[in-house]
Amino acid sequence: MELVDTFDNLHIGVDADKDGDTSLHVAIICYMNDYAMALIDIDEGWLNIQNCLLQTPLHLAVLTGQIDIVRALLTNGANATLRDHKGETPLHIACEKGDRDSVAALVRSIRTEAARKEYFSIRNCEGLTCVHVASKQREFIILGHLFCKGADVNIGDGKSGRTVLHYAVEKNDIEMVSLLLTHPNIEVDRKTYEGESPLYLAFWRNHRRIRNKLIKKGAYFDYGYFEEGVE
Repeated sequence: MELVDTFDNLHIGVDADKDGDTSLHVAIICYMNDYAMALIDIDEGWLNIQNCLLQTPLHLAVLTGQIDIVRALLTNGANATLRDHKGETPLHIACEKGDRDSVAALVRSIRTEAARKEYFSIRNCEGLTCVHVASKQREFIILGHLFCKGADVNIGDGKSGRTVLHYAVEKNDIEMVSLLLTHPNIEVDRKTYEGESPLYLAFWRNHRRIRNKLIKKGAYFDYGYFEEGVE
């Protein structure tokens, strides 16, 4: 089918199909770049419409890796803070995909420091912030960008209170631990909801190199509590 025929057959408007997708949703899903751009330019209130999965056009643009569409949506007023059926903002998706360009564009769209701080603290249905997602994917450059823009290195997830340092320790990811320990605001003794510090996790998992790094960084080591098994 010719592209022009596809355009002619699409209904231009905010009426949604059975999946809740508007013409703009469909244009993005089908990679109809020129058509999507035209719809964005003549915005008739559909930039922030959510489909049945609560996905906005911005969610879909990030999901499909169309950075030009992402930038155009943001420039024209798309809301980067809306969450889909998984509780994820477009930033969660960009962090999971390792899409640095989309991360930068999304963060740039949040103008004030206070608003960015609130944006970075949004948790998905798994209780994870964008920082948690980026760290689990080992996206070091994205993490650095988020921290530079004010993301809290010590924020806990919504289910257990684990920080990104807790997660890195559990995985025995010494590279990630080393990176996190360079953060000037890192709290090495931050505890989970169950009272577990990163050092506690490192000790009971016998992650000796990480344990030593944490102690060197100043993590509190209770020799009475950890009496058995300490070398």
